[in-house]
Amino acid sequence: MIMIENPRLLEEAARWFAVLRRNVMTVDEREAFDRWLADDANRAALAQIEHGWEVAGRLAPSSRLAEQPAAISRRTALRAGGGLAASVALGLFAADQSGLLSGWGWDGEVETGVGEQREVTLPEGSVIHLNVLSRVRWRLASDKREVSLDAGDALFTVSHNPERPFTVRAGSGSVRVLGTVFSVSLREKDGGVAVREGHVAFTPGPAGQSSDPVQLRAGEAVRFGPHGAGAVTTVSPDQVGEWSDHFVTFDQAELGEVAQELGRYFPLKVRIDPPEAANRRVTLRLKLQDQNSTLDLLRQLLDARIERKSASRVVMRVPS
Repeated sequence: MIMIENPRLLEEAARWFAVLRRNVMTVDEREAFDRWLADDANRAALAQIEHGWEVAGRLAPSSRLAEQPAAISRRTALRAGGGLAASVALGLFAADQSGLLSGWGWDGEVETGVGEQREVTLPEGSVIHLNVLSRVRWRLASDKREVSLDAGDALFTVSHNPERPFTVRAGSGSVRVLGTVFSVSLREKDGGVAVREGHVAFTPGPAGQSSDPVQLRAGEAVRFGPHGAGAVTTVSPDQVGEWSDHFVTFDQAELGEVAQELGRYFPLKVRIDPPEAANRRVTLRLKLQDQNSTLDLLRQLLDARIERKSASRVVMRVPS
């Protein structure tokens, strides 16, 4: 096996491996993956990650409740020596950096694909409604309840229990509640929190970092990212987690963002024509029905013309 030592390349391979484990890709992801895989070095890096993952599976504790293994450092990986051992160690290092080894120490996880929504009830009674292309993990203890939203959107209906605070970690922020209904979203490193009922405390910043929490009540929301949280805004409580009722609202969103979001709900790539129209900002609310009905509704709202190029590709021609 060719040993790849470039950490950036290994981390890219680990991210693609995580996508492949979903067993479903958006049209854009498939095209990007095919381009990435055409490179020999990328293929070798992916093979190294796959081999490291297989070894990790053989070394994994038999119980899902076992303690999470200590983080793997690059220095530790390089000390593994040459040849196959170093190849596996570097692959495990990249997988660990990308969160692929984080399944240890969690009680369970749920993941959805394109157009798929799921609902799970935790043993203590809280309900998690998961949107398309989303992933959550949870860990329950006698004195606390912890959830990690790794991607996508989730609507939480939390059972009230002052003795067991409920915490959701998403990207660079966390939400702590006792019992309420709220949603959390995460796209890459940026996310948002919105409250339908009750009250939550949102803390921006990495876990363990001291920061003043942002208090959010019903009808309030906040966006956040690696550099902190934005200002608290108002939102209709009925629109919090409205995707669970197959609605999605865009408020002054770029048309290109609308097209990209449709690719999360349907195996579809929408190209805006002319290209500059993709920067046009629109405010609209869509009922997500079947693919054709949703496109027809969007056509009517924008006075656009739809040209279907294939089952998974359309061009939306927007009047200037």
